[in-house]
Amino acid sequence: MTYRIFRALFRLSMRGFFRRVEVQGVSSIPATGPVLFVANHTNAFVDPLVVLTSIERRVTITAKSTLAKNPFLALLLRGFGVVLLHRAQDRAEGARTAGNLGALGRCVDVLREGGAVFLFPEGVSHSDSGMRPFKNGAARIVMGYLEDGEGPPLTIVPVGLHFGRKDRWRSEAVALIGRPTDARVVAGAAANASAVTAELRRRVEELTANFGSAEERDVMTRAGWMMRYRVEGPEPLDRDPTFDARAHVDLVHRLQRGARRLHEEDPALFDSLASETNALAQELEDLGVDPREVSLSMHVGRVALFVVRELEILMVGAPLALVGAVLHAAPYQVTRRLVRAMSEDEDHPASNAVFLSIPIFLLWWVVLDLVALLSGPGWFILAAAGVPFTGLLYLRYRDRGAGMRRRVRTFLLWRRRPELKSRLEQRLQAWQERLSEAEDILIDLERRGVPDA
Repeated sequence: MTYRIFRALFRLSMRGFFRRVEVQGVSSIPATGPVLFVANHTNAFVDPLVVLTSIERRVTITAKSTLAKNPFLALLLRGFGVVLLHRAQDRAEGARTAGNLGALGRCVDVLREGGAVFLFPEGVSHSDSGMRPFKNGAARIVMGYLEDGEGPPLTIVPVGLHFGRKDRWRSEAVALIGRPTDARVVAGAAANASAVTAELRRRVEELTANFGSAEERDVMTRAGWMMRYRVEGPEPLDRDPTFDARAHVDLVHRLQRGARRLHEEDPALFDSLASETNALAQELEDLGVDPREVSLSMHVGRVALFVVRELEILMVGAPLALVGAVLHAAPYQVTRRLVRAMSEDEDHPASNAVFLSIPIFLLWWVVLDLVALLSGPGWFILAAAGVPFTGLLYLRYRDRGAGMRRRVRTFLLWRRRPELKSRLEQRLQAWQERLSEAEDILIDLERRGVPDA
């Protein structure tokens, strides 16, 4: 019961911070039996919550032991049944690495009982261009479980976590679930934990976008961003395509393979494409224009339809959304200021916001309910049921309004500077054609059997 209550609170808090929280491939997760989730670690304590708040089965997660020094966090960790791991780098803060033997044993026990465990073999959350080396903890759990050969088969589920802008409010959080595999297959003929660790890392790499440097990350990210350009223009706001993690990862991997090969076969073409990619993306970023909106229709009829449709949608719920904005302005500002004061890098804002918003907003709702109770039972019931709803409605309307404002701003820009719109359309189309030509060169090399360097 305690776990379900905390999961519900975290689910509500996650939906408040992120515009979209989604697990893609959730049907692949076994509903019963021992499961070991293995994932990359990029956004602190929010990482496991992306999956935990989206599935019904209970999952045991791990966290660094130093988090328990905070009384409020310690309460949440106990309520959520978190297994604490002692990291070597935290010894100065009281971590005892000898305690890891018992912690890993507890994870094995949970699996033997048919439970699920969520691990981050990198051991630390970070904002690097690629994954850090995996530690052997996950492999030791796998080998410990398989050691006596008893119990039901252990399933290993790799997870790739993706965040649009992980430190930004109302961004996206997506977990890509990989192919579940029997632990005996993963372990194979491996003679030690290091070999199992290498196999686990390979499976997670297949679900994530990893780069050798910040420069490679920037150019690849920008290339993928600009490939969203469509000659026919953007989708309507109510049909704005969601982030497809599988397609994103496949695209990044394809771009990486092509870039490496092109750099070897035609360095001049590679440098030219990379330079054009950065220059064009920078211009779009400076203008605040999404590539999908470069070919935004200027037809009077379509513009009128857009305005009528968006205004109708926004005005229908505007009164309740305004009420939600006013009622939640105080707890939002308190949370925002505390998050800013407590966050030292990109890994902190989301986790701090998700944790802090729970007590702050719950306390605020209790205060509003008590005030409403002074006016009678009817007002109390209305406040208890309606206040959280107005807050969620406000978030939905804020997101839709932001999309509408962005599109109106882009339309007015193209209205004032049609020559700029035309030039950018031509540049984007020419860029995509050059990208296709480079891909044709690589395909031709493969057909002729020219090996990679």
